[in-house]
Amino acid sequence: MQNTRIILLSILMGGILVVLNSTQGFSIPAFSRQYKTSCTTCHIAPPARNAFGEAFRRNGYVMPMSDDEFKKDEPVSLGADAWKEAFPEAVWPGVLPSSFPISAYVHQRVVVEFGEGKKGNQIEFDAPHEFELLLGGNFGESIGFLGEWVAFEKGQNAKGLKRFFIQFNDLVGPQNAFNVKFGRFEPGITDGYKDANRMTMEHVKTIDFKATGQWRPRDQQSGIELNGILNKRTNYSVGAVNGQSKTISDPTDRKDVYFRLGHKIKGMSLDGIDETGLELKTSDNMIDNTVQVGFYGYFGSIDDESYTDPIGVTHTYSRRFNRFGFDAMAGVDKLKILTGAIFGTDENVGQPGTENIDSRAWFVEGNYYIFPWMIGIARFGAAHTEQDGHELEDYTDFTPNLTLLARANVRISFEAYFKMEDSVDDKLRWFKFNTMFIF
Repeated sequence: MQNTRIILLSILMGGILVVLNSTQGFSIPAFSRQYKTSCTTCHIAPPARNAFGEAFRRNGYVMPMSDDEFKKDEPVSLGADAWKEAFPEAVWPGVLPSSFPISAYVHQRVVVEFGEGKKGNQIEFDAPHEFELLLGGNFGESIGFLGEWVAFEKGQNAKGLKRFFIQFNDLVGPQNAFNVKFGRFEPGITDGYKDANRMTMEHVKTIDFKATGQWRPRDQQSGIELNGILNKRTNYSVGAVNGQSKTISDPTDRKDVYFRLGHKIKGMSLDGIDETGLELKTSDNMIDNTVQVGFYGYFGSIDDESYTDPIGVTHTYSRRFNRFGFDAMAGVDKLKILTGAIFGTDENVGQPGTENIDSRAWFVEGNYYIFPWMIGIARFGAAHTEQDGHELEDYTDFTPNLTLLARANVRISFEAYFKMEDSVDDKLRWFKFNTMFIF
């Protein structure tokens, strides 16, 4: 084991030296090209967004202030401004991005697994771990879109479209108050901690835990969502989606529904308006002295469950489940603390008439910005499920991580994962070295 760790350390240090001393330039993604600004305008360490990047996301990938003021890559006009005055006797003018709005990112990993997690080889080169194409842009100041195509993941080619949605902004009322998102997306209950906002390879417990092995908050679903920002500090979302097990086809026509309400105290406003000045900032963007809280609920069903009765007849049925949760974030200078919990009930798991499964999960995470290019992360999490008073699963875990930005679009991460279970002696499950290139 000692020799294995020495070999691993040598591999990792060699990887760092190669990347840090690289002089090759990298292309920057579609939004950076469009606005001629650094990735750090919107990101702490891509893809994790800072407060301004979150405002940009909530605004449907349109700059919170005047989008035309910031665009350097001049879009193609689809009509004259005078057409607006002639509407409805003329088509409302629009724009097309001047270049095709596509970007890409790739993960390269070295994985060392220990104990029960070991697959046979202790050291595994997971390269590439993932290669994705990202589509993103807008058609003027009121319509934005984002798509994600997984071209390669975990040794398999062309896994396909992961998400694609379009958002229509400012349908009625005050600016940012009423927006509609339509397509395939991550439901708005996770707005307090989006999966793409994590800097760890391990997913956050509250949005990743599958109490019965099927539904989890972070998975993309097809549906429609109404969202908005009220008085610059309060945001909401309500939506209806097909449900985790249904993707596009939904023969039962039984939709899952959800809601979320959040509020931010101090720091950059949720909409980012009047915070940017005349230029887009590219440095010192990770600090946001604030407190932010949110509460959400999700009500869904799992279709086509089946069981076989004592006489051998198989029955098919649907079962319902619900989730309620909260999340909070506090930023003080270079320190950011995040926490959250989710509670749920799954009815009739196994067959109708059986006891419900109750579940809960929580996490606490701390991020410290040692330098703008170096971030230390530590996260504790836990999950518990029980049925009729009998414990089914109960564990806590710990994830330490060190993230480095070799360039604004080149990220290096070192991460370990410890899972604490009474029945297992080896708590350290894996160690990973990951490089992420975005271009």
